[in-house]
Amino acid sequence: MVSAEEGVSFVIPVHNEEEAIPLVLDTLKAHIKKENLKAEILVVDDGSTDQTASVAASKGARVISVPMNVGYGAALKRGIEAASFSKIVITDGDASYPLQYAANLIRQLDRFDLAIGRRTGSLYYRSLLSYPFRLVYLALIWFVVGRKVPDPNSGFRAFHREDLLPFLPVMCLG
Repeated sequence: MVSAEEGVSFVIPVHNEEEAIPLVLDTLKAHIKKENLKAEILVVDDGSTDQTASVAASKGARVISVPMNVGYGAALKRGIEAASFSKIVITDGDASYPLQYAANLIRQLDRFDLAIGRRTGSLYYRSLLSYPFRLVYLALIWFVVGRKVPDPNSGFRAFHREDLLPFLPVMCLG
């Protein structure tokens, strides 16, 4: 079990995820309770035009509202900067990640600087048109890295904030 003393900040950048964010937050809160984690949930609303921010707040998340869409990277940066704990888990607000494995990612931080989860289910593959391009991309990644990497673009990651802070000024805003 992950130590409750250390704490973890879950950072979720969102844009127009009014329908999916309740599932994400309910799943995450149940996992936090099951694992007895000391945790906070930060939802960074990146200029949504729907009710994402109010829905997230009604589910108990701390919401950081950005008045206009500034991009995924910029929203992540704001959440990371606002996080209360050193250990950070980022995930998306579209319910495409198996959040029940968040504690597994956090435990990996005892050995590694970065732990990366992967998407599951049909949401990941999107369309038949993009699937062949994804396969070519994966083959290239596997060749460069020298091993299979199931989801190299995963937004389900765990890391220590202090390890990432020096890179925030050069992090992509998009």
